[in-house]
Amino acid sequence: RARKVNDAADGWLVRFEVQDSGIGMSEEQQSKLFRSFEQADSSTTRKYGGTGLGLAISKQLARLMGGDVGVSSEVGKGSTFWCTVHLSAAKQEVAPPEPLEENMSNTKLRLLVNERERITVLVVDDNQFNQQIASELLESADLTVLLASDGQQALDILVDRAVDCILMDIQMPVMD
Repeated sequence: RARKVNDAADGWLVRFEVQDSGIGMSEEQQSKLFRSFEQADSSTTRKYGGTGLGLAISKQLARLMGGDVGVSSEVGKGSTFWCTVHLSAAKQEVAPPEPLEENMSNTKLRLLVNERERITVLVVDDNQFNQQIASELLESADLTVLLASDGQQALDILVDRAVDCILMDIQMPVMD
C-alpha cells in the first residue's frame, strides 16, 4: 500500500509498505538487515546465495530520494517493510487526463501497445506458479513474454535476445 505522509512546499513524502504474515524477525535480525553484507538469517545465504547488499543499496537509494527504508516485525507474526521517498511537485501545470469510458480504457491501452513494436518482457522467477501468473497477465496485454528460472538462465537468454523490460525475483537458485 502507499500513502502520503505529509505535504512539503516542493512536494510530498510518500510511504510505501509491503506486509506479510510470515515467520517474522527478532529485533537482533532486524538490526542487521540493512547493513552491507548481512542478512537476517545466514542460512538464507547458504541456501540461495546473494551478497546481502540489496537492502543496504535500497536504503541508500531511498535516502538519495529524501526518504528512508525500514522494517517492523514480530517473531511469529510477520513483517512490514516500508520505504519513504520525497516526490517533487510538477514544475508546471499538468493537463488532466482525458476521461475514458470504463469499457474503452483497455482498448486504448491495446492501441498504444500495438502502435509500437511488440514489447518483450523477461520474467525471471524460480517459482513456476509466479511465472504462469506473470505470463498470463503480460500476454493479456499483448506483450511477448520470455521465462527464466534463475539469473544464469536470464543471462543466457539476453545473449541472444533483446528485451524491453525484466521482472526479476530475488533469492533464486544458481545465480541470484
